[in-house]
Amino acid sequence: MYKIFVGKSLVFFHEKDGNLPQTAVGDVLINFSHDQDIEHIYDLSEQVAARKIHLICEDVEIAFKRFANAHKIVEAAGGLVSRNQREFLFIFRNGYWDLPKGKIEKNEAIPTAALREVEEECGIDALKLEEQLVVTHHTYELNGKRVLKPTYWFKMDSQFEGELIPQTEEGITEVKWFSAEETKALAGQMYGSIQLICEEHIWN
Repeated sequence: MYKIFVGKSLVFFHEKDGNLPQTAVGDVLINFSHDQDIEHIYDLSEQVAARKIHLICEDVEIAFKRFANAHKIVEAAGGLVSRNQREFLFIFRNGYWDLPKGKIEKNEAIPTAALREVEEECGIDALKLEEQLVVTHHTYELNGKRVLKPTYWFKMDSQFEGELIPQTEEGITEVKWFSAEETKALAGQMYGSIQLICEEHIWN
């Protein structure tokens, strides 16, 4: 199963022969054929303002590939950095608390990109890469074209005690350590994909 943040909606791709998902009030459940226009997904997201859109597909891989092919793909990598398993590193950019991440450069290994981006955006060093956590997907528009961004997230450890320096040229205005409880209070200022990472790896 794939899930993609499209606007304010979370879109799920489900296999038709699998178990039907449980839905809540405000969710949308539709049969999605391979020849259906991708625009329909965006219409649902914008017009219905559904919290979750469940697409029931004949073949999930084909449906997801068709969706991806309608976008420019920009791959990114980043990290969930913890210090002593008690504090977590966040950046503040464009009005949201976010996890450090950035675009993968040409011919750059994904784990290398994740470490580099965290170091550059936060002014931190001596990071220890532990494991890959998840890949999130979200869409946005750039210069009139739709972009699909898969982001590869890694668990990282740090004992850094120095001054954190936000990469202001990337629009980052703050870098801070937060406790797990403090991150819960910030949930309303997080993107949906970041909330999912927190739910699975900080708040559980």
